Amino acid sequence: MTESNQVNAIIRKHLGPMGHFVRIESMTELGIPDWNYAFRGSEGWLEAKLIPPSRRCPETVTRYQIMWGERRVAAGGRWHLLGLEPRTRTWMLFDVGQARAWFDGLDHDLVIEAIGPFPTREIALALAPRRNMLVRGSTE
Repeated sequence: MTESNQVNAIIRKHLGPMGHFVRIESMTELGIPDWNYAFRGSEGWLEAKLIPPSRRCPETVTRYQIMWGERRVAAGGRWHLLGLEPRTRTWMLFDVGQARAWFDGLDHDLVIEAIGPFPTREIALALAPRRNMLVRGSTE
């Protein structure tokens, strides 16, 4: 199965109802992530990938994607890579530094690693951490 059949369908089903998730298909700029999202007071970008059983960085992750994420984060934005290793149903969420290390073949941590059903709550909290927001007209 392809990324769109697995990872993208799960994003649409489990995260989509939480906010505004838009699938991006760009042929004009190299490296633009698969998804743009806004929910829980946060906005960010999400790259979706299938991960091989070896758990090595797949060839579908490009240097342009990593560099795009690094530029976005350096400018104050959010960028993550969400991967699924289908054989073991292992979900992996990388921040941009972890994705860079993975791409370069270096040791790295993960924001989230979960086996089994999609860890909706954990992924949502990682993409859009809870934070106090002032509402227009609020005095608090």
